[in-house]
Amino acid sequence: MSKGASARRQRREAEDLIDARLVRACSHPMRVRIMVELERAPMSPAEFHAQFGGGLLETVAYHFRVLAECECARIIHERPKRGSVEHIYAITKLALFSTEQFSKLPESVKGGFSASILSTFMDVAGEALLANTLDSHPTRHLTWQRLTLDEEGFENVMERLQEVFEWLPIEQMAAAIRMKESGEKPLNTAIGLSGFECPWPERDHDLGREYT
Repeated sequence: MSKGASARRQRREAEDLIDARLVRACSHPMRVRIMVELERAPMSPAEFHAQFGGGLLETVAYHFRVLAECECARIIHERPKRGSVEHIYAITKLALFSTEQFSKLPESVKGGFSASILSTFMDVAGEALLANTLDSHPTRHLTWQRLTLDEEGFENVMERLQEVFEWLPIEQMAAAIRMKESGEKPLNTAIGLSGFECPWPERDHDLGREYT
C-alpha cells in the first residue's frame, strides 16, 4: 500500500471514529441536554441533577462519564463535597461538531438534538427577560424574518450564517485581549443563529405563496 493510500485510509478511519463518538454521545436525550448545558458553562453532575432532575444522581453521573469517554466533555476541576469529590465538566471541541458532521447523524438523533438546542436557547432568553438584561443594551439584536427562497438562495443564506458562526470565536478572543488590557468586566452574551424550512401559516387562501 502506498503512503498516500495509507494516509487516506487513516483519515477515513479517524472520521469514522469521530462520527461513532458523536452518534453515541447524541444517542440519549439526557446526554444531548448535558452537552447543551456544558456549552453554556462548566457544570457537575450534581449541579445538573439539582437543576434538571433526570432520575438518580448516579444515572446523571453515568451520562457525564459517557460524554467524557466520547471526548465530548472533560473534567476541568475537582472539589471536595460532603466526603466525596465533585467533578466539574466542560465541553470539548469535538462536541461542537460541524454542519457536515451533523448531517451524518441518524435522523432520530437529529430531532432530539435540535429540540434541546431550541429549548435551551428559549431558556436563556427567558432568563435574560426575567433578569432585565434582554433589553439592557440599546444595540441588542432580536429579530426573525420569514423568506421565500429557492434551493440556491437557501444554501446562500445558510453559508452566510455559518460564516458569522465561525467568526464569533475570533471576536471572543479579541475581546479577551482587550479586557485583559482595559480591566473591563465581561458581558455574558447569547447569540442565536438559525435557518430552516418552515411550514406555511394556516390560511384560507394561497396568497403569499407565490414569489413576487
